[in-house]
Amino acid sequence: MKLIRIRHKLLALLLGINITLLGVSLYFSLNNSGTQLRHVMLKELRNSAGITSALLKNSLNEAFATAKIIAKFPGLMDALRKNDQKLAIDLLAQLDKELKQEYSSAWVGIFRNGRCWISDPANQEEKISAEPSKSFIQRIDLQDDQLMFHIQAPIYLESDLTPAAFLVLRQPLKNDFLDNVSELTGNNVTIANSRMEFITTTIRDQEGLRVKMRIEQKSLDTMYELETPGEAYPQLALTQKMPERDDFFLIISKSASALYENLAANQLFFGQLSVIIIILTFLIATLIARQFTRPIDSLVQGVTAVSKGDLDYRVTADTRDEIEFLASEFNIMAGKLKEKIGDLVSTNLKLDQKNRELAYINRANHAIINYPDVSQLLSKILEIVIEAIGCEHGSIMLLEENLLRTKVVKWTGREIGLSENIVLQKNQGIAGRAVETGEAVLVNDVSECDFFRPYEDQELNSNCRNMLCVPLTVENLTIGVINLLNKKDRFSIEDQKLGLSLAGEVAIALRNRQLYELAITDGLTGIYIHRYFQARLDEEMFRSRRFNTPLSLIMFDIDHFKNFNDRYGHQIGDIVLRHVAHTAKAAIRQEIDFISRYGGEEFAVVCPGTPYDGAVKLAERIRFSIETSAVSSAGLQHSETLKVTCSFGVSSFTEKLSKKELIELADSALYKAKEAGRNRVC
Repeated sequence: MKLIRIRHKLLALLLGINITLLGVSLYFSLNNSGTQLRHVMLKELRNSAGITSALLKNSLNEAFATAKIIAKFPGLMDALRKNDQKLAIDLLAQLDKELKQEYSSAWVGIFRNGRCWISDPANQEEKISAEPSKSFIQRIDLQDDQLMFHIQAPIYLESDLTPAAFLVLRQPLKNDFLDNVSELTGNNVTIANSRMEFITTTIRDQEGLRVKMRIEQKSLDTMYELETPGEAYPQLALTQKMPERDDFFLIISKSASALYENLAANQLFFGQLSVIIIILTFLIATLIARQFTRPIDSLVQGVTAVSKGDLDYRVTADTRDEIEFLASEFNIMAGKLKEKIGDLVSTNLKLDQKNRELAYINRANHAIINYPDVSQLLSKILEIVIEAIGCEHGSIMLLEENLLRTKVVKWTGREIGLSENIVLQKNQGIAGRAVETGEAVLVNDVSECDFFRPYEDQELNSNCRNMLCVPLTVENLTIGVINLLNKKDRFSIEDQKLGLSLAGEVAIALRNRQLYELAITDGLTGIYIHRYFQARLDEEMFRSRRFNTPLSLIMFDIDHFKNFNDRYGHQIGDIVLRHVAHTAKAAIRQEIDFISRYGGEEFAVVCPGTPYDGAVKLAERIRFSIETSAVSSAGLQHSETLKVTCSFGVSSFTEKLSKKELIELADSALYKAKEAGRNRVC
């Protein structure tokens, strides 16, 4: 793991504090700078808005002055006195001509007694209305997307108190008016209607065309950003009402590029200043950190040395503070740690040995569970024990009638011809000594062992170097021995303990299997007993119902069995029973069908997965095997050869049948076979 030194942490802390303070200062400085720049921009936009409004108002006043002059034109007043419409229209036509020299779409008209007098034919349909309640009206209107000055001035004749008519002047705003205002103020001018719909602007694209833009409703007299198509920066804009009109808005805007450029310049300046400050802070912080952490570095070196195994390293520190105390305590700790490590190493070795032992015991238990066949189990167990001990060869011998018989032999190196047929007396050789004493016997040099039994083959004797024999003992009863030969170095006490642990598990498993087999096996015939038959039949019926598989039952007994007992005696009768049981067991499917003694001379065969027809064929095969085999009674009083036959009854299981009904059907079929003449299948 890469460590971060305290010096670096202290340096980082000092730099962090400085940079944090510097960052806060920069933030407020830049924010204040940006705020000031925005205030300046807002003030400029407000001034531009005031100038634009004043210029619009001035243009409106000029148009109003023009209207007042026209209203006092003598010829026009004479036409009104005479009510001469033709003369008035001629005069208006002359005035229109003069106005159109400057404003192409300007026109003038008179509204009198609800009628409109106008000279321009194109505007004959123009609705002109007067507002008698007001003497003068001046405002800005929008007509055909063009801003127009609308001037209404009353015309008085002599000393009349009420106007004789109203002069209406419509004069458009000059095309270059907004551009002149923009050039004068240095800002752009945009006009929008009451719905904030774009009307016109001084903002132009690269081709010189006025830009059409989308305007959002914003608060009046508040600066905001206005997105402009085709420009990199937005416009900083201010919205105000048009003079003399509440339904038109002036939007004064200026490109934000200057603001952003000023902000960027400020950021660059403050950034350069920050770099200089950080460099100076780094140099000062480095000096402070180095002086402060020097004794800590010495302590770190001591910790590093101890972590690498140098428990004799001692730290020196003369600071007269907590660090010196820490160094002293560290030296004491290193001494005690050296003592404890020795104990831990020993404990760890024991734990490793125990874990290894448990791992092999677990493998042995797994083999005990998964290998129902005793021969396969012994072979697997011996393989595990040889691997655990690390020897070349091994064998397992079981005690049968006071003789040790070899059941399985394995080797991991080259084969030395170790025979599986070796038989020893209970107290013969090293293996016999282990069985007789019930204790493990360890011999690391067999040439010096007095009770080592040499092999008949001299090559075997020369290849046998050392030997460990572990008894298979359960409840103070020794049932066999595990023999281990030729470990590369020497057999140790730990090997002996591990061998005893594994042998104990194996002995219990073997003993339990022996007891279980005795419990479910008929002592005379060697086949299953009636109680086991009942339990297995329940299991097979349950399996047949669950998986919908066929199941059949065969019941048979020996024909005229009583005659054998009466004529030859019960010993011959027992021989006949064993012969029939062994012959029938050999004829059925091994590890699938199972045969049991039902009672007396009657037997039962359960056939899982076999339908009725298949069970009949199997029964016929058993019947034929028994009929064609002879029972030899050599060695008894009657040495003649006996012929035995049997009668068979077969039934097949269905879901509606109970166990009792299934047995009764097979038994009924058996009696039919007897009634039909025996030695047959029904």
